[in-house]
Amino acid sequence: MAIVYLGTRPADLINRILMVGLVGTFFAILFYTAPYITLESFSAPNQHFSLSPLPVLMTTLGFQMVIPTVRAYMAGTGEELSKVIWIGSLIPLVVYSLWELWIFGIFSAGNLHMIGASKEPAAAIIQGLASVAHFPEMVQIAAYFTIFLIVTSLIGVSLSLFDFIADGLKMSKVGFKRVALMALTFLPPAFILYLFPESFVQAFRFAGIMVAGIFGVFPALMVIKMRNGRFKQTYRTPGGGFMLYATLFFFSGIIVSEVVRLCA
Repeated sequence: MAIVYLGTRPADLINRILMVGLVGTFFAILFYTAPYITLESFSAPNQHFSLSPLPVLMTTLGFQMVIPTVRAYMAGTGEELSKVIWIGSLIPLVVYSLWELWIFGIFSAGNLHMIGASKEPAAAIIQGLASVAHFPEMVQIAAYFTIFLIVTSLIGVSLSLFDFIADGLKMSKVGFKRVALMALTFLPPAFILYLFPESFVQAFRFAGIMVAGIFGVFPALMVIKMRNGRFKQTYRTPGGGFMLYATLFFFSGIIVSEVVRLCA
């Protein structure tokens, strides 16, 4: 809370320091487990293509909520913001893909099914990596990695929610109003989690639908409406109308598939 209260600049500096620890522990895990990757693990039987992980990917790799904060912080042009979004999106995608390859290269299909069936799959993966690499300190490294991962994400999401509430309520972020905004940012989630500890897990079942709607369908509809109206535009992303309607169709399809899955 204190980091968010200090503002975007201090939060950015603190996040950079935490990112050093995050990157360091991530590559430490890769370094100690690299010798145990086998090509046989990639050729497991009964593999098939599935689109079901897409909602989870959108939820974990979603970043759109921080764009207003980044835009205000940069105070730059549309071209500069677009560059930041591209680079900031590709880096997590590459890291996540590398992590997936690492996991699939180390564990057999049977072990992955056991991990997936575990009540705490993240902890099961770490314990599995420590056992495979014969390196007990892996658990400690992974614990630091998890802490860095959670804190860096929490700072970004909290800061963006803080700015979102301030913008929506037209409140200045100074004095008592800043304290009130902090209360509106942190107290409702804390209150809900205190009363309903399992609410986060339950809400995550519907996260794919919410993310696809808020970060996919609604933005596409907003841009389509603005382009068809009299809104003065100073910058346009590449792709034209085709990309807009393709985005709308893609995310609408994900919402329909998730509704079907939940109702099945």
